[in-house]
Amino acid sequence: SAAGEAGVASSLLAHVRGATGAQESDTDAPEKALRLISRLLSVRPMLFPAGFQEQFADAAAAARRRCEGAHSVGDELCEGLASLASSCALMLTARDLPDDEL
Repeated sequence: SAAGEAGVASSLLAHVRGATGAQESDTDAPEKALRLISRLLSVRPMLFPAGFQEQFADAAAAARRRCEGAHSVGDELCEGLASLASSCALMLTARDLPDDEL
């Protein structure tokens, strides 16, 4: 259902942002959420609701800022999160392209 899909999306984005009560330096929840989003996009690209791409971009940016605040800019953990987020963002962009542009 659409409500269920929106709930899944909202929960995953909260984990990406790190809004789950984890320590500032903990990148485990955001990393796992990004990996799950990537997997879901690969098997069910239309699972996430309209507007998810923008919400995802905001959550990914928040995750990177949080990581860099706890570690440092350019830290390997933070760059790994950014790379996962970039991969998801590309899949979201491709999902929204009309078939004749693929």
